[in-house]
Amino acid sequence: MYKSTKSFPVHQICDQHHRFLLLKTTISLSQVYSKPKPKKFFVHLHMNTTYKSKVGSLFIWLYLCVTTVLIAITTLCRHEMWVLIIDTALTLVCMLMLTDMYLHTDYTINGDILHIRCGVLFSMRLPIKQITEISHNPSYLSSPALSMKRIGLKYGRNRWVYVSPRNEADFISKLKSVNPGITTTDKAGRRK
Repeated sequence: MYKSTKSFPVHQICDQHHRFLLLKTTISLSQVYSKPKPKKFFVHLHMNTTYKSKVGSLFIWLYLCVTTVLIAITTLCRHEMWVLIIDTALTLVCMLMLTDMYLHTDYTINGDILHIRCGVLFSMRLPIKQITEISHNPSYLSSPALSMKRIGLKYGRNRWVYVSPRNEADFISKLKSVNPGITTTDKAGRRK
């Protein structure tokens, strides 16, 4: 058995134990109630920038034609109830889809992702780092754009998507700020 050579009075041992407990409690309470030190790290905030699509005259004419067809159907087919119901339903669906395209065709840059949307018909997430070229050659192919004044975005090996943002110069500069390796070509095919 181990025997201590020094002897301490009991009240001194209890007093030292009490001070230790008091000190331990004070430290833990100060840790709880103290404000945490801010951690040093950088948060890169990305602002969403949304560009609405230009609206061309062809889209406006298409919308007016569908509206005219709806009015013509209701006046010409009012005696044939089934024809009136089916034709009106189909025309209304077309009008709703065109209205949805008009309201929800936009291009949103969120960080390094370009979200391309054209109503309920088309939605695409394109990483801006994959875009290699921006072309000003207009295309009549089906695309998420409401105007024929489009720009082509080349991505991947040889894939293209055509868009028509209202503020085209700002849109291109924003894409180039994320990916400086993007080349642009004008209508004559010259690289800028």
